[in-house]
Amino acid sequence: MVTRPIYAFLMALLLLFATSVMADVALHASPRGSQFATAEEALAAYRAGQFEPLEANLGRGYRKDAVWLAFELDASESLTGTQIIEVAPAFLDSIGAYLASQDGDILSLGQAGDQIAQHQTDLASFKPAFVLPRDRAGLNTVLLHIQSTSTQAAIVSLYSMETFIAESVKEGIVLGTVFALSIFIALMTTGLYVLQRKNIYLYWLGYVTTTTALWLCIDGVAYRYFPISNLTYLNVAASVLGSLSLAFAVLLLTNLFDFKRLSLLLHRVLVYWAWLLVFATILGLMLDTLFVPGQFYLFSMPLLMLGSGLIVVQAVRGDRQSRVFGLPFIGFAAFSIYNLMANFGWVAYSFTSLYGWQFAGVLNLIALQLAFLDQARRKELEYKLEHSHFLEVLAQKNAELEERVSVRTQALQEALEHVSSSESEQRQLLSMASHEFRTPAAIIKASLDSLQLLKSHIPPEVAQRLNNMRLASQQLVGLANDLISQDRLRNREQDPSSKQRIDLCELTKETCRIYTQDQWLTSSLPPEHIWIDADPALLRIAINNLILNAQRHAQGEDLGVTVHLVVAGGDVLLQVGDQGPGIPAIDRVRVFERFFVRTTNHDSARSSGLGLSIVQTIAHSHGGSVYVEDNHPRGSLFTLRLPIKARASD
Repeated sequence: MVTRPIYAFLMALLLLFATSVMADVALHASPRGSQFATAEEALAAYRAGQFEPLEANLGRGYRKDAVWLAFELDASESLTGTQIIEVAPAFLDSIGAYLASQDGDILSLGQAGDQIAQHQTDLASFKPAFVLPRDRAGLNTVLLHIQSTSTQAAIVSLYSMETFIAESVKEGIVLGTVFALSIFIALMTTGLYVLQRKNIYLYWLGYVTTTTALWLCIDGVAYRYFPISNLTYLNVAASVLGSLSLAFAVLLLTNLFDFKRLSLLLHRVLVYWAWLLVFATILGLMLDTLFVPGQFYLFSMPLLMLGSGLIVVQAVRGDRQSRVFGLPFIGFAAFSIYNLMANFGWVAYSFTSLYGWQFAGVLNLIALQLAFLDQARRKELEYKLEHSHFLEVLAQKNAELEERVSVRTQALQEALEHVSSSESEQRQLLSMASHEFRTPAAIIKASLDSLQLLKSHIPPEVAQRLNNMRLASQQLVGLANDLISQDRLRNREQDPSSKQRIDLCELTKETCRIYTQDQWLTSSLPPEHIWIDADPALLRIAINNLILNAQRHAQGEDLGVTVHLVVAGGDVLLQVGDQGPGIPAIDRVRVFERFFVRTTNHDSARSSGLGLSIVQTIAHSHGGSVYVEDNHPRGSLFTLRLPIKARASD
């Protein structure tokens, strides 16, 4: 739907450009290979009948030799104004115009062409043009000396000044529209490449750019509007751009319409030919040689016909790209072939052959751009469908994963419940065993302690064995107490309501009273209250474990164990020190590990390795910590740090 108004607009421009009011002239051309050095020699040959009459316009192919054209003005026609002789195409290198009389007098009308400096021409126009004098009595023969390195072809038109100006304006409008459209397409193609990063867009951008630049050169725009110091660059640029444009067109053609699906061999032939054109262009530039690509164009005619045939085959097979957008390319190829045939003189050289391929090329540019946009739109739809499909698959996989997670979670929950039940049963068994072991162990220890009073009446070897039994029973009682404390700690941690506001100073005093009969324990507590939020039962266990640990490692009752309470900022420090051998630095971190036992020569009984671990767990459960450092002058100092909770009434 979008292509129809665009095509209609361009066809209107074509009709505007093609509709010209001009006078027909009967041209004669000098024989091929003839060399006339002066206008006098050419006029004499023309008057002698040596010139060849042309059916319409000149078209002799790609030749570098000069040619003379001659035609007669209508002497009987009354002149109503200035008349203009215009010679197309615009890329002719040099044209000299002369006006001769029947008597042989010759008047020079000047020179024009894209290799003639603009200040040497009389008219500022896209194509070479000359002004006929108003007073030309007896001057009725026009001679044109044409030199060109591209193609030996020419269309001669005769205009009135008013018509010439109108035609120049129309030509400017058409060319401006075409170039503006080409720039817009190039910008759009650049955007497509930036978005999708596909090489085919680079081929397309190269084709649009080189083709537009080629039109700038061959239609006289570059000559007229760009300051070019060396005009030979125009011929070089036209040759290079023509070859590159054809190369990009071939690469674009085989990729866009996917010729590879039809025949890999034909696809490779087209690609190799395109790169051969590029190589020939680079070689010509390196050798600094102005080469004529006409032979390449001629050899490319079968390839253009082949490409058009492949598009037709693709369209018959149902390929949408070929059906919708292939027809403009076939038209462009047909007009290009027609232009080549006209250049060689195989068909009449006319404005249709000269400009038809360019207008067909513009239509092809638009069609191909629409093809790329349509391709991008369909890709976007494919991406959306693919994205939607991925979302559906993802949702399905997510549902499956949730179901699996639910099943696994249920299985894990059942396993955890089983483990928890087993652990609970083990704890109950351990707790029961600890309680059951503690009573007989305590009885045994008490009995053995009593036997200590009779050690003077007991043989030494029996006394030693009784002492060993007493120490073993003491260790068994300590182990049972630690296991009971650990089980109580676990139960209290699971009960948040067990914490309450207590006076740590008072709790410490109560715990220390247990050891009032022992001379090895001394305490230093502040007189004021120290309020904290804690579980009193757990703190008693922690304080008791620290005191027993210190007593175990103290060296003699006279050295003793000390208990201090110190307030430091927002914390209270419960410090328990001993005068034992101290703890090596390597063991200070490990002493709080479960079942880590530190043996010394002064141990009266082997520890269970749980007491300090229980202290650390109690400290962490209250938001505090426990650590050990050297005591002075000797021994170890254990510090239990707990946060203080201020009492509102204090």
